[in-house]
Amino acid sequence: MIARLVKPFQALVSGTNIRNTGSTARDILAMERTYLAWIRTSFVILGIGVGLSEYRNSHPKVQKNRDMSTVEEYSPHFLVAIGQVIILTSSYRYFRGTNVLLKGDFIPSKMSIIVLSLCAGISSILAHQMLVSGSDDNE
Repeated sequence: MIARLVKPFQALVSGTNIRNTGSTARDILAMERTYLAWIRTSFVILGIGVGLSEYRNSHPKVQKNRDMSTVEEYSPHFLVAIGQVIILTSSYRYFRGTNVLLKGDFIPSKMSIIVLSLCAGISSILAHQMLVSGSDDNE
């Protein structure tokens, strides 16, 4: 019974045998490590966004004591969106790169590097803006 339920997913989950010529296995394993590192990074950014949102919701004094700027108000949403973009971009890059490597080719990624660099830049700008606005309140 359980075997019949699992069988359709087995082809999806199980990998295919690949002839290990040259550095094929090493390249694919390196892509897997890179993919997992990007996923881990995206979860950290998602967690920070959710944590900021929950902190504001659980501490109403934070919102009552001062008016929040637009960046402060929407930064948790931006961080969650950036985390989602990183997940989508890294997944696309991993699966596309694996398929290209299996054909014996290699295509350097330009678009995913640009997208991920923009995400990192936006995250750092948001963090800087929040630090600057937080230090203004202490004065």
